[in-house]
Amino acid sequence: RIFHEEMIYIKSPEQIAKIRAAGSLSAKIMRQALEMCDEGVTSIEIDSFIDNAIGVDPAVLHPLAPPFRFGVSI
Repeated sequence: RIFHEEMIYIKSPEQIAKIRAAGSLSAKIMRQALEMCDEGVTSIEIDSFIDNAIGVDPAVLHPLAPPFRFGVSI
């Protein structure tokens, strides 16, 4: 790894490509979740959709993790 004087990691082109791909996937999932927001749709349903879309395995989550990881504000 290459470090800058202030100990900032300099990303390789491959790392930057992975970061961009993750950001694009995240944006796509959030747009889909936003489209779900409608009268009668619960925050639990939206949370479950996001979990499934990103492939969260509840078995590997920390036991003290909140049951709903994606904040919903009304």
